[in-house]
Amino acid sequence: MANTKRLLRRSLTLWILGVVLLSGLGVILGYGIRPKRPVLFFPQGQVWDFGTVEDGKPVTHKFLFANRGSIPLRIERLKTGCSCTSVTTSRNELAPGEDAVVEMRYDHGQDTTVTSEAFARAIIFTNDPKNPAASVEMQGRVLTAVAWAPLSVSFFCNEGSTGLTKEVAMCAGRPEELRVEEVSVSSNKIAVGWDITS
Repeated sequence: MANTKRLLRRSLTLWILGVVLLSGLGVILGYGIRPKRPVLFFPQGQVWDFGTVEDGKPVTHKFLFANRGSIPLRIERLKTGCSCTSVTTSRNELAPGEDAVVEMRYDHGQDTTVTSEAFARAIIFTNDPKNPAASVEMQGRVLTAVAWAPLSVSFFCNEGSTGLTKEVAMCAGRPEELRVEEVSVSSNKIAVGWDITS
C-alpha cells in the first residue's frame, strides 16, 4: 500500500512537472497564453512598396492579418483615404489563431508630373481595444505618359486688353509615344502656337 501511494505521488509529480515544462516551452515559442482580448496582428507588415508602375495601371495587394488574442476579432468597418482606393476583407470575424486578408486596390489616375510619388492608405476598424484603428499602406512611383502644367489656363482681361500670354509646359514620360496632332481653341480671339524643345 505504501509503495502504491509513493508510485502515485511520483507519477502525479512527474505529470505536473511535464505540464509545467510544456506550458513554459509553449510560452517561449509563442504558442502559449494569449491575451484575454482580440489582438490584430499583421505578420507580413502594414506597408507595401509597389515600385514604379505606368499611369493607368492600378495596383493591388493582399495584406495578411491574424488574431493573436483569445477572443474573436471582428472587422467592424473599412475606410479609405480617397476615391482612388478600395479595400475589402476576406472575413469579418476571426477566431483566436485564425488569419485572413485585406485586399487593397489603388487606381492612381492621371498625375501632373512625369514621375510622381504615390501613396494610398486604408483604415481597418476592429474590436481590438489596444488597436481599434489600424492602417495598411501602399506606396511607390507612377510614371505618367504626358504631364502638363498648369492643368488649365484662364484669361481674365478687361475690355480692350491686348497681348495677354499664358504658357503651358508639357513633357513626355515616354517621348517615343508622344505626338501632338492638333491644338484647338474655343474662341477666335485666342491664337495658339507651340514650340518643340528637347
